[in-house]
Amino acid sequence: YSSFLHGLTKKDKNLDEQKQQRDNSIIQAYNQTKDFLLQKLTERKVQLLSESEQNHSKDLDRIQTEKDRVLADVGELSAACDRAEQEMELGLVEFLTLRQRIVLTEVVGKHREKAALTPVQTQ
Repeated sequence: YSSFLHGLTKKDKNLDEQKQQRDNSIIQAYNQTKDFLLQKLTERKVQLLSESEQNHSKDLDRIQTEKDRVLADVGELSAACDRAEQEMELGLVEFLTLRQRIVLTEVVGKHREKAALTPVQTQ
């Protein structure tokens, strides 16, 4: 009986060691997988944030370009109106000459067409 019990104790100890090795392998595999997935998620987050920043910059550039265009148009319209008003105040013309009316009509028409365009598209 003594040797039989000793054999069972040895088997019990071997089973405990095998379980511990298995558990350690599972934990190691889990940690490696977790680390790999965390790295991939972090890389994806960085990529998405970069794309978001790029889209934001492009949108801001588009809006600034449109603002600059509108400001230039307003300046041109304002100058045309100021010239016509000054000439009328100076009494140089009783009313706008045909040439001035044509120029003013062209300027206003050009800007009306621009104003009818679709708004700036953002991403």
